[in-house]
Order: sequence, then structure tokens, then C-alpha cells
Amino acid sequence: MIAMLLLVGISPASADPGQIEVFVTTGTTVSTTPADRRGIPIEIHHVDAVDRATEALSQGLPADPEAAAAIAQERLDARAHRDLEAAYDPLLRAYRLNIEQVPAIVFDGQAVVYGTTDLARGLREYERWRQ
Repeated sequence: MIAMLLLVGISPASADPGQIEVFVTTGTTVSTTPADRRGIPIEIHHVDAVDRATEALSQGLPADPEAAAAIAQERLDARAHRDLEAAYDPLLRAYRLNIEQVPAIVFDGQAVVYGTTDLARGLREYERWRQ
């Protein structure tokens, strides 16, 4: 079931949203075709990116906490540090938008459709709400 949460009012003048953001976990398929055809910019946010980044840093660490900490520190070079910081971006964006669950499709940072990654379905809900 799809639920829509209105974050703030939107003027009914424009038909298509200016931007779509989709919040998902890794392995979730997102159908972007209708928005692609309409030229709507789409951004996919993987909210579990932090888990993947920390798993990569933790892979193969010894059981001894001190030895593991030393190796992890060596692995956390400048690039890995930037990657880990970037992994938090989707979570921060979801927090700023008050996203309560995933999957979620956000239109113009103002309206949310929960429970689907099918943009055709999400756009129909958005358009129905706009009318």
C-alpha cells in the first residue's frame, strides 16, 4: 500500500516535479523509466551505504580489539575517510526530509510516497495529489 505524506504545500501550477529522490536499501530495484522519459532529474539514495562502508573496513580484521583498531586505522586513509563520510549523506538527507521508512520517493523535497520504488506508480500518486 502506498501512503503519501505532505511535508509542505506545493503550488498546483507545475505538472511535473522538478526533482525526484528515491530512498532505498542496497539491492532494491528502482524503475526510473517514466521520469527519465519526462526529463525529471532523479537521485537514488542508498540509506544503508554506511553499513557497506563499515563492512568493507572491517573485513578480515583480527578478533583482538587492539590489533583490529590498528589495522582499521591504517585502512582509513584519506580516500576511505571521504568514502565513509559520503556514505552518511543519504542518511542525513533522509533525516532532513523526515523520511520515516524506505522505500520512499520524494518529489521536490516536499511530498513523499512510501512503499514503492516504481516511479510510474509514485508519479501517479503525486499527480493525483496535485489535482
